[in-house]
Amino acid sequence: MKFLISLSTIFLVFLNGFFANAQTLDSLDLSFKYYQGKGFEYESRIYVTENETRKAILFVQITNLSSSERDVAFSTSAHNDLDEKVPDQINYQKNQVLKGGETIHVQLEQELTDDQNWVFLAMRINNLMYPDLFLVGERFIFNSPSVFPAINGSQDITSTYFKKGDELTFNTFNNGVNVDSLLIYQLDYDFKPAYPPMFESFNQNEGGPENINSIKIGISQTFRFDSTGLYQYKESEESMEAQGFRVEESNFPKLQTVEGLIGPLRYISSNKEYNELDSLKSKKALDQFFLRAFGSPGRAKPKIKLYFNRVAKANYYFTNYKEGWKTDQGMLYIILGSPTNIKKDGNYEIWSYKKGLNSTLSFTFVQVKDPYSGYHFVLIRKDEYQNDWFKAIDTWRGR
Repeated sequence: MKFLISLSTIFLVFLNGFFANAQTLDSLDLSFKYYQGKGFEYESRIYVTENETRKAILFVQITNLSSSERDVAFSTSAHNDLDEKVPDQINYQKNQVLKGGETIHVQLEQELTDDQNWVFLAMRINNLMYPDLFLVGERFIFNSPSVFPAINGSQDITSTYFKKGDELTFNTFNNGVNVDSLLIYQLDYDFKPAYPPMFESFNQNEGGPENINSIKIGISQTFRFDSTGLYQYKESEESMEAQGFRVEESNFPKLQTVEGLIGPLRYISSNKEYNELDSLKSKKALDQFFLRAFGSPGRAKPKIKLYFNRVAKANYYFTNYKEGWKTDQGMLYIILGSPTNIKKDGNYEIWSYKKGLNSTLSFTFVQVKDPYSGYHFVLIRKDEYQNDWFKAIDTWRGR
């Protein structure tokens, strides 16, 4: 535990120093968002309103995982391009003290001119700087209606998934939004896991889910979700603006059933091994796979723990219209871990991993438009990833 804390401290000091010397927005390192040792969990969402004034509304949730008190403060600014300089003076607002185990929800508003495409968020937590960037221009593709869901009466509106039995209330941003009711659709489709990063020519079209149920509810009316799967809501049947979210079992983002544990093993198993696991769906078959893949029980136990810890984190970070472990980002996170560095470039997100003292392995994701989520990123696949990918799989399997 002391070793993990020291690694976290080193990482955060480095991040703070890097940020202080950054020249432009596109030089910011955003890897803290998926770094497990930082001591807290961070989630955020952005909405854009086009009423009398163009405005970005940011919702931020921070859960403090440590036992000490933390001073937290936030600031936002609007920018035209990523080559603009990071503000020299950052005027923090909404200062709060977060105690161990507590969660805070913050709503921030940033007015935008017509040509401002980016919102920069600066968070100060115990004198350390954490930056984030949000695209709000022409390529902003979050298909949200003027309505957002709140879970069980809380202020948490950053989630892209909820749990079976949760009660959601859908509310409007402000009184000026003329929405009386919503249509909620329950959709049925078992989305496929991500394909390996070197499969350049595979067909990414997964087809469309089937609408199996729909219901009309009033704004501010509480609705209970008792079935898992994909849901979508919009203001009317004719509306082109819709938003999706998932409802999962109560243990999510962790997976606990044998069937649930088998799915993510697709990334480190052969076709023959996976088909056998999928057909038997038994704990005995699962245990036998672990012994073949990881070796003795003593060697297998820590690898199993690490693997499924990453699966849970992938579900937490990347779930959108499908479970996080099935996404391209989730696949890379499970196999390779947290990126060493993350940068924004338009609607692209670039992950880099250190391979050695003087070399890196980089992956580029592009934010794509789909009917369910504006937070979905697809990997730009390249044949050149093949050797590095197989080396990573061999490392997991101890070959």
